[in-house]
Amino acid sequence: MAAGAAPALWLGAQLLIHGILLPAAVAAAGAFLALLVPLAGGRRAIWLWLAGCGAGLALFGLYQTRVVEPQWRQAGWSGTLRCQTTGYAQGMGEYGQVECRALALGEEEVSFSFRLYLTDASPDLGPGQTLQVEARLDRAPLDSLRGFSKQGQFLTARQIGGLEVETGSPAWWSWAPRTARHMQECFARWLPQRQAALLTGITTGQKDAFTAQQRRDLNLSGTSHLTAVSGLHVSVLLSLCVLALGKRGGLALGVPLCLGFAWLSGFTPSAVRAVVMACLPAGAMALRRESDSLTGLAAALLVLLLWNPMSVLDVGLQLSFGATLGLILFLPPLQQAIGRRFAGGGWRRLCRGVLHSLAASGAALCFTLPLSALVFSRVSLVSLLTNLLIVPLLPPILALGLALPLVEWCRPLAVAVSGALRLLLGWVDGVQHASAQLPFASARGGAAFLLVFGLLAAGWALFALRRRSVGAGLGGMALLASLCLILGAVESSVMQTIHLVNCGGSALLLAEQGGRVQALCAGPWQGDAFYQTAQNALDRLGGDRVERLWLTTPQGIAPIDETDHWAQVDTVAAPAGSVPGQMVGRRAMEYRAGGAFSFAGGQGVLLPGGESYGAQLGFSRGRVLLGCGLEPAQLLAIVQQTGARADILVVDAAYGEDLPRLAAVCQRVEPQLLVCIQPDYAEEETSLGAAFQGPIAYLQPFDSLDWTMPRQWGQKGEAKG
Repeated sequence: MAAGAAPALWLGAQLLIHGILLPAAVAAAGAFLALLVPLAGGRRAIWLWLAGCGAGLALFGLYQTRVVEPQWRQAGWSGTLRCQTTGYAQGMGEYGQVECRALALGEEEVSFSFRLYLTDASPDLGPGQTLQVEARLDRAPLDSLRGFSKQGQFLTARQIGGLEVETGSPAWWSWAPRTARHMQECFARWLPQRQAALLTGITTGQKDAFTAQQRRDLNLSGTSHLTAVSGLHVSVLLSLCVLALGKRGGLALGVPLCLGFAWLSGFTPSAVRAVVMACLPAGAMALRRESDSLTGLAAALLVLLLWNPMSVLDVGLQLSFGATLGLILFLPPLQQAIGRRFAGGGWRRLCRGVLHSLAASGAALCFTLPLSALVFSRVSLVSLLTNLLIVPLLPPILALGLALPLVEWCRPLAVAVSGALRLLLGWVDGVQHASAQLPFASARGGAAFLLVFGLLAAGWALFALRRRSVGAGLGGMALLASLCLILGAVESSVMQTIHLVNCGGSALLLAEQGGRVQALCAGPWQGDAFYQTAQNALDRLGGDRVERLWLTTPQGIAPIDETDHWAQVDTVAAPAGSVPGQMVGRRAMEYRAGGAFSFAGGQGVLLPGGESYGAQLGFSRGRVLLGCGLEPAQLLAIVQQTGARADILVVDAAYGEDLPRLAAVCQRVEPQLLVCIQPDYAEEETSLGAAFQGPIAYLQPFDSLDWTMPRQWGQKGEAKG
């Protein structure tokens, strides 16, 4: 039934985020299908699957009519909002944000979760505090990858007036996030920054303290799962309890401890799945009943989807359940085959242990690797090796990490525990960083990768189920993996990817082809925002550095003291007098007038507009005109002089104040898409519909647009200037 309900809920969520509402009749149809359960008869599995589909549709139809649509009807409301924070507030450059639970809109009592955007860039708010704020509600973006739908949030709130924090003790449930914060502060007192952040991620799943370089190391080394509370962490806790108290006593202590551990991590999907799958065998043993892993996995999925049907879109949930399903299906036959081939002691025992670890990592990757290639456009090639060197150290690290806050009062014990943690975490951090720096650490995923990896997964499944020779199976998989990487490299060389992102109020455009990335920043330069957005874009595009960065304005350019330099830039080009060499880039160049330059897979032209410049980029299948940082009158004069044309026109919010000139620009440029870079969440969204009748995309800070186009051999994009 869970196998039928999950795809039905996924279908309902996909229809919802694409603007297709499920009618109430779907709920009636689902209830009718659910009545087929008593008719299961001999073909019980098929009928139960159909019943699960009907129940899933019925659940989502009810969820939409009772939860989603009432919230959407509140969009546009403004007034006094009373709410309670559910996490710590974070500063985001020019604004702050905090997760909240609504209690009342004016005099009307409500209950829904949302994200509150604050005018204070350094808010001091913790979980469990009650707020009264003058705010405006808007519909949240429904994006299955980066939006709020996976958290069940359908509204956002913007502060438009005063904010008051009610006096009193925080809510009782806030002990979990406050305990996690206390542990993070404790680790920071006793360990170096990178090691403290790594230990915080392992013990609580919190990743706020990671630097961008550390996040990159985790992703490229294939060890990011260590910082997500999952079955690995829960099994370690249960094993430690069983070793200390025996089987029954260990389970009696371990299950409540795992529940508290999941609460400490914020009840993430991987933590809930692990706890449910750990509780079911314990309950089965207490009731003297049989248990199996597939039933536990289905039960955990059903619990999560009943609590929040939109969590089916969460990539973390999909990766967690995919990895567990691979372990359940493929690991036992692989271990049996390895055990028969390397039976005995001595060196055979060592080989058996190493191959068992590799088989576990490989089985978990069987379903997660294609999903990672599809979602993140990048896969790690060294994950099997790094996990082999790191995962065995997780039990002592987890045990010592949980013990450090408890023994902090005794300095000799704390010194001993922190010393052991320094050695273990230093090894883990060193292996992650070294493996991430290898030239073959990762590869970009794409359609070719997914196609060949499907053959790879099918061959592995056939080998596992039929228990073929270990050597033949591993050799065949290595051959298919090599072919897969070759096709992925060929695909990357013939495809061109453009990534446009709101860089804190400026437009940052990155173009990638064949692993080469070049960038252009249009608008006032903001160093911190550039580093954050550029590194995220590099990870998504599959590049390791920006070959050349073009800046179009001297406004805001100043030396930046970077302590953790991760977004590498080889050459930076900026207007004369801005001294770009003090900021980023190994080499610097200046220009005094607009001119043509080569771009990744195309050509560009800098269009002079006073001290600042506009830019027109021509690619094999389209042209982009960037007007951010220019006044509308300047851009109109440039367009009139050069006769520039573009398929995509990018402007900032300042153009909303001069709609007649923007309309004149659009009439001459004839764009197919107008993109507006919004400055921050405190500003009202600028409406450009009066100036352009076509599609308009509003990019809030750090939102992005991506498009991929095939390269035409022998041709380059043209930019007229």
